[in-house]
Amino acid sequence: MRMTLNLPDELIGAAMEGKGKATKISIIVEALKDYVRHKKREELISLSGKISFVNGFDPEALRDLEEAELGPH
Repeated sequence: MRMTLNLPDELIGAAMEGKGKATKISIIVEALKDYVRHKKREELISLSGKISFVNGFDPEALRDLEEAELGPH
């Protein structure tokens, strides 16, 4: 997606420090990926205590059982 952004030069400069030949675009893409990763992590943390996990859970065994009962897809 093409867009025009007005970003503070100091912020872009600070983000580019030590990144070698990184471009402004690569810095912004990296920052957006970090932001999305952070949000996903926050969502997982918010589920703490709301989901119970079973030790030794085998998803393949469950899939095999479902296929035996329902037939293959």
